[in-house]
Amino acid sequence: MNGTFLVRCLVLAMAASAGTAAGADPSDHWLARWSFDAVEDHQVPDVSGHGHPGQMRALEAGAGPTLVDGMVGKAVRLRAALGTDVRVQRHDRLNPTTGLTIAAWIKHEGPIDSSAEILGKKGQARYIVDGYRFYVSRTRSLCLEIGDGAAVSRVQTERKTIRDDTWYFVAATFSSGRVRLYVNARLVVDEPVPARQIAPSTNHLVLGNFAGRRNAFPFNGLIDEVSLLDAALDADAIFALARPSELRE
Repeated sequence: MNGTFLVRCLVLAMAASAGTAAGADPSDHWLARWSFDAVEDHQVPDVSGHGHPGQMRALEAGAGPTLVDGMVGKAVRLRAALGTDVRVQRHDRLNPTTGLTIAAWIKHEGPIDSSAEILGKKGQARYIVDGYRFYVSRTRSLCLEIGDGAAVSRVQTERKTIRDDTWYFVAATFSSGRVRLYVNARLVVDEPVPARQIAPSTNHLVLGNFAGRRNAFPFNGLIDEVSLLDAALDADAIFALARPSELRE
């Protein structure tokens, strides 16, 4: 069963329950988007047009991430044992302060020793209270961390939300004082947090591993259609992001 067929089934199911597929246009809020469909020489284009490409890397030369069939087109396959990730050069624009949306299709494979990073831009140690992290915990909760410069706010779903060998569309939003988490375009967590802003991080942005320390929290499996925006999108807009481009017409 190919990825596109799975997405079409999911979209139909979500539409039936949500009652609408119309979401707010995110075009004014894109920071970056990586689809993995036009990778050349290990460079992953930023298809948002904002010029933030990613570099596919591994701990050993020649052992980098690979491209496989994804939900639409290609996805990146990451291997925890090889220390694989996709690094995006640091840029002030990738430090949103008052609003954030992170979204991606993911399929994790195998055990998680500590956590499995989807996307992050955060400092090295636990006491560093800047940036943001979006990841799957060892207990298979979907988590978002926000550092406001004084403390870290952490919000998570129930345990066993993310199971192995299954595609999920996951998203997290932050606006001043609130975090929302979505699984398959359904709102599953809506919580107030102390954070009123995101403190800028000087780290690179990294997909599939921890930004602060190499291969600390590796993701093992597939990641596709990653979106990063500087506002907390509403539920309709999250629903729209879940659909591949040819299903958005």
